[in-house]
This record gives sequence, C-alpha cells and structure tokens, in this order.
Amino acid sequence: MLKATINRISIAALTVFAILFSFGSVNAQENLFFSEYIEGSGNNKALEIFNPTAAPVSLENYQIAQSSNGNGWAFYHSFPAEASIPPYGTYVIMTDQVDPSLFNAANANEVMGFPSPVHHNGDDARAIIYIAGADTTVLDIIGDPDNDPGSSWAVGDSAGATANRTLVRKSSIASGNTTILGSFGTDDATSEWMVNPQNDFSNLGMHSFDGTPFSIRDFNYYPTPLESTADINTHPLRDSTRTFTAVVTSYPKSSGLATPTDTDNDGTIDDISRVHVFITDTAAIARGREGMSIQIVEGDYELIEGFTRGDVVTFTGRLTFFNSTVQATVDEDAILVGNVNNDAALAKYAPLLDPWEVTVDEINTLSEDGTHAANVANYSKYNGAYVKVMGATVSNVSTGARPNWALNNNGSRIYIYDTSLRFRNDRVAYLPSFNYRRGEDPEFVPPAPGSVVDMSGFVNIVGDDPDGNVTAGEQAFSINPMEDGILWLNGT
Repeated sequence: MLKATINRISIAALTVFAILFSFGSVNAQENLFFSEYIEGSGNNKALEIFNPTAAPVSLENYQIAQSSNGNGWAFYHSFPAEASIPPYGTYVIMTDQVDPSLFNAANANEVMGFPSPVHHNGDDARAIIYIAGADTTVLDIIGDPDNDPGSSWAVGDSAGATANRTLVRKSSIASGNTTILGSFGTDDATSEWMVNPQNDFSNLGMHSFDGTPFSIRDFNYYPTPLESTADINTHPLRDSTRTFTAVVTSYPKSSGLATPTDTDNDGTIDDISRVHVFITDTAAIARGREGMSIQIVEGDYELIEGFTRGDVVTFTGRLTFFNSTVQATVDEDAILVGNVNNDAALAKYAPLLDPWEVTVDEINTLSEDGTHAANVANYSKYNGAYVKVMGATVSNVSTGARPNWALNNNGSRIYIYDTSLRFRNDRVAYLPSFNYRRGEDPEFVPPAPGSVVDMSGFVNIVGDDPDGNVTAGEQAFSINPMEDGILWLNGT
C-alpha cells in the first residue's frame, strides 16, 4: 500500500496551467486511461487506471486532475515515488472507508483518506494528465470540469449513472477519450462504459481489454458480473481452446479424487481416470494475481503427472465445467519451459508458489439465516487461487475415510475439500508413484474443534456441503490443502 499526496494549485497558477493543456497530444509517453469508476454508497469509492501497452509505465510524470461541482480543475494528485503500472495491468486507488466485504484494501495500490481524488461525487470530474517539462497533455476525462450537472451525468442510456453506480470501460476501448463527456456517448451503443449496480467492486483490479494477450484471467472473467453461482457455467469462453504459460502450483502426484483401477488384476493399481492440478499464469507477476489461477482436470493423467511444483509449462487448454466447477482440460502435450527453482531466467515467477493471504469472508459470505455461499463478487479473483487463511477456528469436524472439517474466520465459513491424497484415508492403494498414505504414514486426523490454525490451500467450487449449511440454490467455495510436508517417491 502506498501513501500519496494531493497538490493544491493557486488560481493564478491554474490559469497558466490550463493554457498549457493539450488534448490527445502525442507528447504523452503512454496513453493510460480510466478503466473503472466506482461511486457507491457512503464512501465506497474507487478509480482504476489501465495500461494498455506491453511495457510497464512509471507514473512519475502523471497526475489525476480533479474538479468539484463544475469549478474547473482545482486539485492535482501526484502518484507516490516508484509507482508504476505493469504491462496490461491496473492501478487501483480507493478511499480508506471502503467496506472490507466489498474489496480488500491490501489489494489496492493506494488507500486514501479525505480529501483525495477518489472522494468524488457523481457531479465531480476527473482526468489523467501527463506532464513533460512545460507541456501538459490530457489523456482521459470523466465528466465535465466546468459545468455542474446537479448530481450526475448520464452514461449511454442510463440517466444519472455517475452517481451510485460502477462504470467499467468496455474491453474494446484502447485509449482515453479527451472530449468532454465524450466517453459517455449518447446511447449504450456509443458509450465506452458498461453501467453496473451500486457497490459492484467485482471487476476492480482486473480490467478486460481486447488488446491484452490471453491469460487465465480471461477464463475467470465475466463481462456481465455474476449474480449467482448458478451462472458460473455460462462463461462466454466455454469450450474455447487457448494457449498460455503457467507455473504449476500444486504437486500433481498428490491429486487423489479419481478412483484407482487395477486394469489387469495383478494386485497393482495401474490407472486413474483423471488428475487435478492447480496452476497460476506467469502473467500474474506483471499484472497481479487476481483471476490468474485455475484447476486443470485432465483425463490423460500421463500428460501432467511428470510435472512438479515450480515447473513453468506452456499449456493448450480448453475451458470446461463440471456443474459449477470450472476447469481447464489439456488438449495437446504440455511443454515444459523450466523450473523457477533452478532456472535463473524463471526465478522471477517463484513468488507465485507462495500463498496469497485472505480472510474467509472475502471468499464466502454468511447469510442472516446462518447459511453461507460463495462471495460471487470475488469469484473471478479467487477461483483456483493459492491462498492462506490466518487465525481460523476449526469446527464441524468428522473423522474417518474422508474427514470433513471447516474453518471459521471474519464471520464466515469455508469447508476443507480432500482433492489431495494427503488429506484423505480411503486411498489405501493408488498409482505407486503417487503421494498417497501408506506404511508407517498415519491416517489423517483433522485438528480438534476449537483449534486456531493457519491454513494454505487452493480455492474452488466443488459442490461440497457436508453439513447442509450452503445457502439454497447456491454453491460455496471450498479450500483444498494439497501438501503436508510428506512426499512419497515410488514407495519410499
């Protein structure tokens, strides 16, 4: 999280500054633009800036110009030292009063107290400007700095849409619009924005742009915000095949959901129907981890089993669904690039092997009736992600062949799911090279109820509801711990 300042400029200086403004000039080094504008209830407010280029952009020479109630550009926000936007990445600024259930402040680039460029109302204009010596270039404008509409401006066919709404730039937009009110258009067809409901933070931090190279984020992103987990399998890229490079973040030979088979009846398991592996796109290093992970479920397990954690692999995969469980199916041989632990050129991807700290209420929400369901506003961010929950209380424990247990944290709950052989006791025999419990390896027993634990694992929706506590008609995220520090290699 970065601190920032607001520069107040005198009226005299402002007059000179305004004369120097040019609109759409090629003097600007990069054409950054606003990709999201949130004017929610109270001070649930934010702005997102997008870099539509293949190179990082330093924000040293950029500012956000601010106008209040049509009184002209009066304040200018300078970005913190060293601030930059990665290739095809976003920069998020939010108020320090945003409800944590809407957006985690730790995922913003700047969190600001009043006054700030994000303490805007529906009739306040904002612009991105670039300063080079004595020249100032306007790159993008929201609103009209010199005219007060009363309370808000229309956006497309939506009246009053700059108040109590979230605006998301259409994915086809590749640059800012410096025409006053120009980006709002005259109808939905000519508008550059999609108008979403009040307090919709679901897309903040991960803008969809047609010019961006494909990443796993495109498999997780929904152009129309999800309203229910029942809509997950309606993704527009369903059954589409794409190529991407990712880091293997779970050990393939710990996968144990598939029933083992002894096909030749010789007493040795020699086949399974599928393998489950979690991966994170290498683009996450430059563009952020939100939405960059997915689970591979592959019927030809031999395509995947030879990889290990830290391998960087180029996959050609197809987006498929099992009910509300999203997964990628490998359509061609996966190509090993190298491993982050022994290839200096790939070491930059090593942080993707570390879990991302979250609270349970960011993943699942608890209803007034005590049931819980996936926080659909955050689905696109966290699906498939490797996360860590700190200081959670264990409850709803059952032991046996497939133990069940839950974690409770920040007023919400998530169940543990046993995708991994290390967290189930019913796989007494499996493919010999796989990481199942055997010999002196004891049965897995969950922590006792009331225990306070830190847990790392991979989150996805699998339809698990062992205690009947998931909200009717919905699904909840589960967390899949995959490793426990024990690794069996061919029986030893």
